Amino acid sequence: MASPEPGTQAGQEISRPSFRQALQFYRKPPIREPLFWIVQLATVAIFGLTELLRQVESSNHPLVPPGAVVVLDAIPVLIAALNFGLYGSAITALVATVLVAVALGQDITSHDPLDAWAQGAQMVIVDVVGTIVGHFQEVVTRARQEIVAYAARIVDSQEEERKRIARELHDEPLQMLVQLSRILESHDPGSAELGGEQRFQAVEITRAVMASLRATAEGLRPLLLEDLGLVAALRRLARDASEQSSATVEYTVTGEEGEIAPEIELAFFRIAQEGITNALRHSGASRVRLRLHFAPGELVLAVEDNGKGIDHRGGSESLGSGVRSLGITGMKERAHSIGASFAVGPSSEAGTLIELRSPIPPGSS
Repeated sequence: MASPEPGTQAGQEISRPSFRQALQFYRKPPIREPLFWIVQLATVAIFGLTELLRQVESSNHPLVPPGAVVVLDAIPVLIAALNFGLYGSAITALVATVLVAVALGQDITSHDPLDAWAQGAQMVIVDVVGTIVGHFQEVVTRARQEIVAYAARIVDSQEEERKRIARELHDEPLQMLVQLSRILESHDPGSAELGGEQRFQAVEITRAVMASLRATAEGLRPLLLEDLGLVAALRRLARDASEQSSATVEYTVTGEEGEIAPEIELAFFRIAQEGITNALRHSGASRVRLRLHFAPGELVLAVEDNGKGIDHRGGSESLGSGVRSLGITGMKERAHSIGASFAVGPSSEAGTLIELRSPIPPGSS
């Protein structure tokens, strides 16, 4: 029985974070930062100075030009935005707005109301601009932090991969070759042929070494993907994952199959591989569903599990260990490298759902 289109089901199951979760993306209000309070004092000082000058000015020789209060109060708002992000700019803008509103309230009753309302509108514009600058400052800061963290994790991941390959080569192929060497050393040089038992052992060890090296090579580069394509490679991936763990990995393909560019096949395979690994090793899932759908002009991959699920605390997707977080970041990078969209969110079974969508040429499917 064919499963529903993964793209449709996945699109319905991935929920957007709530407003409260979205706010967690930004840094906390900088109430413990001395510079923040200096900016607030500067805002008050600017207001007090301009008001003092307004009190002593004469109508013929104004000391404070119209709109000067708004322009001067825009300075601390922008400083707060660049240093403290959204919350810092919003709080500073609120303080400046309240002070300007007090001054404009006096202007409405004693001076030109139209000019007062114009300055009020200018202050609103300053608040909006400051908030936008604060938001983008948060985005840039977060992106910079993620790049630094990702680079550090890449180095650690490469080192772990080297250790894993060295351990695999040492534990199996190298030990087997040592046994083969001992068998050959124990052979009588005067005899032209190995004995029956020695021959049998040598052949078995050679086959085991070949199988171990083939498994290591396939882990580094999926040969099945190059020989048979993405559909067969994913089927093999799901079968091997089921056999090597206590979880069940289900695999379904829907839509009309077609040719796929090699770089898209590799990215889809690696993302599916990483998604299954995350589900089995880090989320404690007992069931994983791998779905591939060939839609007109689009290829959709969905990896869904019933494990621990996703945690939105901290602003972005937090998936437990740093290794799993690195896996999600790596999947995003792979998706972006082929121009695909990548989404991760909670599944219908309280686990995690990963969805990958890539456009493909109309003639390919």
